Amino acid sequence: MSAVSEYLGCHIYSLLDIPAQRTILGYYSTKNSDKYLAVACKDFCDANTRLNEFSMIRNAIICSSNEGSNKHLMPILLALEEQQFVSVEEIKERFWDMVVVDALIANFDRHTGNFGILSNEIEQWHKIAPVYDCGSSLYPALLTDKQLEDILSSKDEQLKRVYDFPMSTYREANGKKISYLDLLSSDNYPECLPSLQKIQAKINMDQIQDLINHIECISDVRKEFYYAMLSLRKELLLEYSLQKNLSINILKSSVEEFILETHRREYNLVITQQFDNLCQIKYAQIYTNLLNNELSDNRLHRNSNDDIIIAAILRESGLFHKDTILETISKLSPNAVGKNNYAGDIFAKARKVEYRDLDKQLIYSAVYISDDISKQEAWDKKFIIDLISKDKSANLIQAKKILENNSPMSKHLTSKNYARNLIVDILDSAKSQIRKVIQKDISKSYLH
Repeated sequence: MSAVSEYLGCHIYSLLDIPAQRTILGYYSTKNSDKYLAVACKDFCDANTRLNEFSMIRNAIICSSNEGSNKHLMPILLALEEQQFVSVEEIKERFWDMVVVDALIANFDRHTGNFGILSNEIEQWHKIAPVYDCGSSLYPALLTDKQLEDILSSKDEQLKRVYDFPMSTYREANGKKISYLDLLSSDNYPECLPSLQKIQAKINMDQIQDLINHIECISDVRKEFYYAMLSLRKELLLEYSLQKNLSINILKSSVEEFILETHRREYNLVITQQFDNLCQIKYAQIYTNLLNNELSDNRLHRNSNDDIIIAAILRESGLFHKDTILETISKLSPNAVGKNNYAGDIFAKARKVEYRDLDKQLIYSAVYISDDISKQEAWDKKFIIDLISKDKSANLIQAKKILENNSPMSKHLTSKNYARNLIVDILDSAKSQIRKVIQKDISKSYLH
């Protein structure tokens, strides 16, 4: 899948306003009429312009920067300052821009042969070449949908592909590869911070998703995988590193502790279930239901959109004060680790969610099931009335199915018509109320 990786990688660079080689996807045929997916890359050189790969430039510099291979970071950084083709500030900015974007797209092969400087000897100019050679991005060795589905259904496999591999191509003096997290968040590379701030501000995940969705030659599973991993890398590498570098209230000082706290919260929600109040219990119930739905669809486990849905349901229930909901999200959500005012941002978005757009079965399970079986019928009536009054698109058949599948009364009573009888009772009661209003109006009219 390196052809798709090349295409997507270059186009993501372009979306972030970094000049990149123009690419298109297509097929080529062999003499046997076999068709193969390929990527065509537009040549950015002409007859008078040549590409100087940075490996060649560095090897021509006679100084200490010549030590080490073309993957050792410190000699490369020194060579950026010693080259005389373009301004030092310009090429260093481009280098760190590439580090940040390559971290986002999981590119493991940005060695010094994969970026360079264009030279035109006739017109006597030099400029940084567009970004090229992104074929080692976005996990090109994963060839089958089954492999992608297995990763999408496992949080550990997703995290491995963020933190453990791919690593960056760059190495320390001892030859050890440098992880992208260390490149972005370590105090050893302060020059990365301006690029990190700039790139992070420009990332628009809606644009990236649209780009992915318009690739006709890949499966829906692969589209989902690309978007899920890009979202996760953005959150856990770029956003985390930016917050750490800017000293924004990170709850834990190391990424190991950051991951540990995230896993602890997920484990508590699903397994240990140690909660302080009813709001936290309801949060866990909805979270577990959403998690089960996402796993059945092979979707990414952790998603801040889930918190928006949970907050909207808790708010809609009328059972909890805003501050209680905010405290619950801050304390329980795996997404809230290390994020200042995360709960406030989630609640603001939840306020914009309409009742009609929420999953009614989730609402019922979280809000309308009583611990006291004697009170369940009253809660079931309230659910039906709320459903019909708040959502004009809902109907009694939908309410009946939800009660049949979820109400403790449907399981408790021997009668199979509990839900139907309850709805009939509500309708008769409504008709009776209407008759009383009509009779009252007639009496008033008669007296006058």
